[in-house]
Amino acid sequence: MLFQSYLMHTELVSGDVLDDVTFPPWIMREAREAWMRNVRDDVSTSKDQKHVAAIIGELGVQHEVEHLTVDGYFSAGAFYNRPVFSST
Repeated sequence: MLFQSYLMHTELVSGDVLDDVTFPPWIMREAREAWMRNVRDDVSTSKDQKHVAAIIGELGVQHEVEHLTVDGYFSAGAFYNRPVFSST
């Protein structure tokens, strides 16, 4: 939860809140590692996600289910590595 709070503050708040709070580096390292381990290991795909993924696959759209973001902080339920629709 500590790393999730840190991410929310750094991404959604200007950072002013964190200027007054400092954590020992080892705590933040442990929190970050725990967060990333949870994102990587505790992934569950719902029946509905699997159903939608099957339909998307039948439409010929290349995609991944539960794709980890490059930074490893999040798992996207459905990931499209290229534009799905073209304006041409």
